[in-house]
Amino acid sequence: MDHQRFAEIVGLRRRPPIEHASTDLMFHIEQLYQRSGDLGRYVGYYFRYFYSFGHAGKIIKCLVALYESNGRYYWKSIERLQIPGRQGVKTSRYSAALLFLGDRIFALEYETVVRSSVTEIILYPSYQSSLHYLIGVQTGMPLLRGRKPAASIVLFEYLGRSIDRRKALRACGLFDREDPAIDANIRSMIRNRIPEGNFVLETEEV
Repeated sequence: MDHQRFAEIVGLRRRPPIEHASTDLMFHIEQLYQRSGDLGRYVGYYFRYFYSFGHAGKIIKCLVALYESNGRYYWKSIERLQIPGRQGVKTSRYSAALLFLGDRIFALEYETVVRSSVTEIILYPSYQSSLHYLIGVQTGMPLLRGRKPAASIVLFEYLGRSIDRRKALRACGLFDREDPAIDANIRSMIRNRIPEGNFVLETEEV
């Protein structure tokens, strides 16, 4: 291979990102944000409950902080899991951008260190005067068991706008499905069922 051809190939490999890629992406995001409703009443802290994608039959309880920045809404989530058979606590952090479209709350979430997957969460808004629960469906995949795409019911329990975060984090973890540390009503609400006659996983409002 002559020097000129080699230089052309290297140049192609080092080509900078397409200039319009970022602009095109932001155009589509802005289209959605322009139609997104206000999520101000949902700002605060939550416990989040769902069946683990990577640990069969286990329930994950983690802490979520939903906040507003420059008129847009996001959340940060922290998982602290004591994995059976392993020493220490595994801590994972997630960030999500939120949209309020078509009378549903959408969140696009990613793990902030590895950044190897994206989770989508769709929640019912709350129509009650006092905020208690938000329920919906989330997608995901296990990092330990074949990375098979999956979905589960997810429940957010509102804690308030000001909490003892250290105490809340100590209450988080990985729990057996019958563990009394998780309220029986919550365990019932997050159970993944597809009734006879249905063909997709879905959930009712609470």
